[in-house]
Order: sequence, then C-alpha cells, then structure tokens
Amino acid sequence: MKKVVKLDWELLAQVLLNYEAFSNKPPKSAKKKVPDSEKIRTHRKEFSQVAKTAAAVRGAFADIIAFVKDTTMFRRFSSQLVAVLKADVIHDPGERTVEAGDVTLLETFDFNEKALLRRSCKAPYTIEADRKKGMVTVDIPSFLTINTINKHKQSTHFKLLVAVCAIDFDGHQTTSFFSTSPAIKMDTVKTDTYKFEAKLAPNETRHLFVSIGIAFLKIEHGREYTINGGKLNAMQICKVYPKVTVEELKALSRKASNKKMLVNPTGKLQSEREMLEALRIRLGLPKFED
Repeated sequence: MKKVVKLDWELLAQVLLNYEAFSNKPPKSAKKKVPDSEKIRTHRKEFSQVAKTAAAVRGAFADIIAFVKDTTMFRRFSSQLVAVLKADVIHDPGERTVEAGDVTLLETFDFNEKALLRRSCKAPYTIEADRKKGMVTVDIPSFLTINTINKHKQSTHFKLLVAVCAIDFDGHQTTSFFSTSPAIKMDTVKTDTYKFEAKLAPNETRHLFVSIGIAFLKIEHGREYTINGGKLNAMQICKVYPKVTVEELKALSRKASNKKMLVNPTGKLQSEREMLEALRIRLGLPKFED
C-alpha cells in the first residue's frame, strides 16, 4: 500500500511567506555594499599615477637591473611607490603624488627578493651627501671576507656595487651614477678600502637614492662570467635623502632658539638648533648661516 503523506498547509504557507528566512541565501542586509564611483575613480587615478611614475623612473635603475636579476622587482617597487604616495599629506586623495610622499619608505628596498643584501654582504659602509657640491660619497673600509661575504660555490670573485640616483618623480627626470669595484678574489683574507664618489649637479635638490650591492663572478682564463645569470647578486637602497630646499631649512634655522629645549624621538633633550643640525645632515644639505 502506498503511504499517504499529510501536508501541514499552515506550515507550508509560513515557508512561502518567509522564503528569505528559510533559504540559504544571506539576507539583503548582509550583501556587500558597492563602493561609490567617486572612490573608484580616486583609486584608479592614483594607481595610474604610480604606474606611470614607476615606468618613467625605471631607467634610473637600469644599471642595477643589468646586474641584479629578479622578475618581481618592478612589481614590488611599484607597490612601495603606492605606500609612498599614500603618505602624501599635502594633497587630497586622488591628487596625491609620489613626489610629495614619504620617499624614505623606499629605504632598505632590496632589488633582488631572493638575495637580500644583509645576507649576502655585511660589509660596513658610510654614506655622505653634499648637495651644494653635488657630491655623494660612499666609503667601504677594509673588511675580512670570511666574516662578511656569503660566498657561493661557483663564484671565484665578487664586485662591490654602488649606485646613486637623483629623481624628480613629478617631472620624470632622473640622473644616475653607477660604479663597481675591481673583481675581488673570494679567498682574499682582507680587502682594500674602497671609495666611490658620485658627481651630480651642484645644488642638487631632487630626491637622492644611494644603493649598495654585490655581484658574484667566475673568472676563467681572464674572462668574467656571471653566476646563475645574476640571480644571486644583491642590491639594496641603503640611504634616501628626501628633496628639500636650502631656503626651507634656513627659514627653520631662523626660528630656532638655543634656549628652547625639545625631546627628540629617542627621548633625549635637545635644543631646536641641535635637532635642525641633525635634520640638515639627514637631508644632505650644506651648512646654513644665520
């Protein structure tokens, strides 16, 4: 005999009337809100600005790219430029620029993600910039290779690399300096002292980027060969000098008072003049006169 199923018509009516409550679909209130078109236009405009800037200044790092091979470099650098742009507190969203952002966020950027400078080469260095003379100096004192260089099995020699780039992100104007040390034998106990001098235009006002790196080589019968196509080479932006005019710093110095004491970020009491002097050195500006 067939089993007769008796329907509860009252319950069925409730199900039909309250379909949303019984279905697996989320309620309308849970649906994601569609972002307004103005916000989308703002994001697109800023990302477009970053993409154009990254493409325009890529030539400034052409010498570095020739030595350091990493297919992710351009994407990672563009991502960092987005962070720089977002740090622009002068312009409104949609009008922000990389030029007005915090370019110091690019410090410690490694051009090769798989070969970080801090792991490949721990050589000490000092960097000095004199904007008035248009000179950037990088000094690398003598060091013991056994404690400093993370050598690769195939390499017989290495070179130290230094690059200095002056960049105007708005005008897409760049000036680059690139130099290498002579090939240094991997079994060298102690290296020589190396001094690199980058000559730029006097009174240089653009952002300055100083990069240091290392390239591993194999030399046979007097010919140099790269190791793994340069994929083991490392280079990093070690110092950034943000753009600033001498007039701006002089204006600050006139307001400085030796009597007024301030607390710097480390918690140490300093006069305004002392803090301004520290700022002057950080930006690579010449000494100002009262």
